[in-house]
Amino acid sequence: MVFSGSWIAIGQASGVLTLLDLRTGTSLASWKGHEGEILQLVTADDGTLISSSLDQTISAWHTNDGSLKCNIQGPTEPVHCLSVYKDQIISSTTANRLGSHSLTDLSFSCTKLRSDSFKGIVTTMTLVPLNKLLLLGADSGNISLFC
Repeated sequence: MVFSGSWIAIGQASGVLTLLDLRTGTSLASWKGHEGEILQLVTADDGTLISSSLDQTISAWHTNDGSLKCNIQGPTEPVHCLSVYKDQIISSTTANRLGSHSLTDLSFSCTKLRSDSFKGIVTTMTLVPLNKLLLLGADSGNISLFC
């Protein structure tokens, strides 16, 4: 679930995404976005919703009508953590692979966290915009700051 101004986005286990108007509670749009369970939703801007799914896809959607903006190249495993910074999407998988995806030219790069530098599996992350550091939380309870 993700909030943005006047609407809320909900991702379902069936792969359906729904946008609801926060003022009235009515459905603005609903569509089948993925073949697998929705794992994460983030907004790139007020008009773009990004979703990742158990079907190993990451997609960008127009929020005004739910139409597909683009599919975003990613790792060959499900992405369960997403963070947005300007035109970049930062992703993480259960195999501790961190990805950087560009919304402008759709380029993608990936790196694996070494087990000696990060203990556990990434369960949450956020980008600290002031100094562009990545704050990662693990299933082991560890919290790490990476540059």
